[in-house]
Amino acid sequence: YDWPGNLREMKNVIKRAVLLTDGPVITLDSLPREMIETVQRPAEQPEKTSSPIYDLKALQESQERELIVKTLQEVRYNKSRAARILNIDRKTLYLKMEKYGIT
Repeated sequence: YDWPGNLREMKNVIKRAVLLTDGPVITLDSLPREMIETVQRPAEQPEKTSSPIYDLKALQESQERELIVKTLQEVRYNKSRAARILNIDRKTLYLKMEKYGIT
């Protein structure tokens, strides 16, 4: 099967799905929304602009913040559980929440 990320990302998605599933079967509700949306609609071609701006750090931070917020919402802001799902230390989660202004 095609996987759009690396092995660590796949392990994290599986671990997260197992933690978020109440029963013995992983359902679509346990998978990240962006994964389901990618499967349900074909990949969109990015628009070509005359002067593209490449800011990898800003993109990474934006995606990291979005993932932290979504995970916290899914676990009803249980920070210990969110840190386990994200595969980071709880202190690291607190530092990232402070960095991105997540309350």
